[in-house]
Amino acid sequence: LFVGRAPAKRRSRWLTAATLVGGAFLSYRIFKREPWDFWGQRISLTLIAVATVLIIYSCVTDSFPLLRRALSMKWLVFIGTISYSLYLWHVPAGLVMRDVAQLHGWRLIASESMLSFAAACASYYLIERTFLKRRRAHQRLRATKADVEIGMGGLDRPQHPLPETTPTAPFGAARK
Repeated sequence: LFVGRAPAKRRSRWLTAATLVGGAFLSYRIFKREPWDFWGQRISLTLIAVATVLIIYSCVTDSFPLLRRALSMKWLVFIGTISYSLYLWHVPAGLVMRDVAQLHGWRLIASESMLSFAAACASYYLIERTFLKRRRAHQRLRATKADVEIGMGGLDRPQHPLPETTPTAPFGAARK
């Protein structure tokens, strides 16, 4: 993501402060379990979006290198890798812990997080990686098939020939 980007020439203090405030607000909203009333639906979601944009912008422009280093930690990269599975499993895990185990408060949050994480890891390693490996194998097979078709003249696909002239040659001149 950050390959080839030059670091910011001058760090903006307001951007650093806004990123810190945005990160603090996101942390607050993650752990604060309150009903999504008018405040939550209208204003809080907007602030969450703004805070997320500030954090992403700070990482991309490298205006807050400490944040970039923090988000590059191996355990956070791993959580990013299984994030789709976490997204899929957090609601069923919450329902199980709330309705079946009848937990509340910090015990609910802790057990829901552990169950979500366990289910996401199992789902990622048993299901997602299998399909990712199949996709890579399928892509290699398609690339090999395309190479063979090009070598055979592409008999079973429409021809899209490359131009026969160089850009500096007059129109219709053959390439040597």
